Amino acid sequence: MRCKEDFDAIGSYYDANFDTIVSQIGCQIKDIDEAKDIVQNAFLRIMSMKERLMPKLLPALIHRTIRNMLMDRWRHQHYVREHAEYIRYNDKDECSESVCAVHEIQNVLEKGISRLDENLATVYRLNVYEEKQVAEISDELELKYKTTENRLYFARKQVREYVSRMLA
Repeated sequence: MRCKEDFDAIGSYYDANFDTIVSQIGCQIKDIDEAKDIVQNAFLRIMSMKERLMPKLLPALIHRTIRNMLMDRWRHQHYVREHAEYIRYNDKDECSESVCAVHEIQNVLEKGISRLDENLATVYRLNVYEEKQVAEISDELELKYKTTENRLYFARKQVREYVSRMLA
């Protein structure tokens, strides 16, 4: 569990290095506002971690977190460009069919989720739609980690079975 010293270390490192890190990231991505957001989110992510922090490892942890966030950003941009090219170079009829198919799958997924017990559905929605990890969900719902993990497992299993039956 985090203590005051951890937050103080993170805060002092943030104050001393924020501008430098933002300028480095800004040079890489050519957008200073987004660079500020990335650096801010990296510090928030580290502050939300539950493990104790070794202050001498903080710079490496910050840089690793930012690197991972940049990789996620670039990967996302790659898929967006790839999808845009796919849509641009395929027939409009084909695209409208694929859009209809996506809506159909989303409807089947929602019906599958609605068939779940309320406790399972809540955990599943938080994981899938809000992209929360098991630890975050267990904290938010004030459940034991293992209980949350089991609910997510059973929810995934039931939804997967329902979707595969409906789309077969």
